[in-house]
Amino acid sequence: MERKAAFLVTVGTSILVNASNREEIPEDLRKKLKNAGKLRPEDPDQEMYRRAYVEKNDLFNLIYNLLCSDPRAMSAELNVILGFLDDWSLSKYLTELRIYLYPTDTDNCRFCAHLIRKFIDEKLKVCAHLREDCNVVSEIVELKGFGTSVEFFREEGLKDLLDKYAMTILNLSRNGYRIIIMPVGGYKPECTYATIIGLMFGASKVVYIHESFRQVIDLPLLPIDVDPKFIQLASKIGEDELPRSVLEMLGVDVDEMLDRGILEKTGEGYRLAGWVKNLLKARGLL
Repeated sequence: MERKAAFLVTVGTSILVNASNREEIPEDLRKKLKNAGKLRPEDPDQEMYRRAYVEKNDLFNLIYNLLCSDPRAMSAELNVILGFLDDWSLSKYLTELRIYLYPTDTDNCRFCAHLIRKFIDEKLKVCAHLREDCNVVSEIVELKGFGTSVEFFREEGLKDLLDKYAMTILNLSRNGYRIIIMPVGGYKPECTYATIIGLMFGASKVVYIHESFRQVIDLPLLPIDVDPKFIQLASKIGEDELPRSVLEMLGVDVDEMLDRGILEKTGEGYRLAGWVKNLLKARGLL
C-alpha cells in the first residue's frame, strides 16, 4: 500500500545564525554570519550568499559540513522535519516523501534553503530511519516579495504565496498525499498565511517545535472557510472595475472593504484585490 506525504516548510536563516556560534568558522566570517538574518535585500553581503549557493563554493561546503554534523541544532527547519519524522507513527510506512522548501526572496535565505535541500537529498532517509525504498524528493519554491518591500510583501508576495501554497496543496491532495504544513522560518506574516492557507485547502497537520520544551507540537486543525461576504462581493463585481456609487447601490461598504484589503482603488473605480480573486478562483468560487 502506498503511503505518501508532503511537507511544506517555510525557510529562514537559522543556519547562518547558528553557524556564527561555531568555533570551526573563522572569526571574521562569524561576525558576518551573526548579522546574516537581519540583512536587507539590497545589502552587498547578499552577493556573498548568492555566489555560495550558485557555485557551491568553500563557504557553502564549510557550513554544509557543520549542518551534517548536527542538523537539528544547526537548522530550525531540519529540527522540525527530523523531530516530526521521529515521532510520527506513519513515518516508517512512507513510500514517498516530498519536501517543499519556501525561502523568502533574499539570497541569504535561498542559501539556507539550498543547504537544507542538499541535506534532504543526501542524508535525510538515513537520519530519519525511513524505508529503504522510500522515494524522497525535495524542491525549492521561491516566494516573490517576501523579504523585499512592504508594498510588494502585501501585494505580489501574498498572491505568490497563495498561488504556490494553495495549488500545491490541491494537487497533492488529489494525488493521495498527506500534507503537513511546517511554518518554521521566514517572516511571521509568511508563516501565518501559510498556516491559514494550509487549513483552508486541506492540509492534514500543522506542526512546529515548541521553543521552551523542544518538542514537536501538532496544532489542532480548525475548520476555516471563505467568508460569505467575499463570495457575495465577488458575485457582484467579478472581474469588473466599478465606481463607488455603483458599489454602494449594490450594498457594498466600500471603506470597510478597502480597509480589509478586499477591494483596491484603480483610478476612478474599485475592483477585487488580486489575492482575493486568486483565493476564490483556487476554491472554484469565481
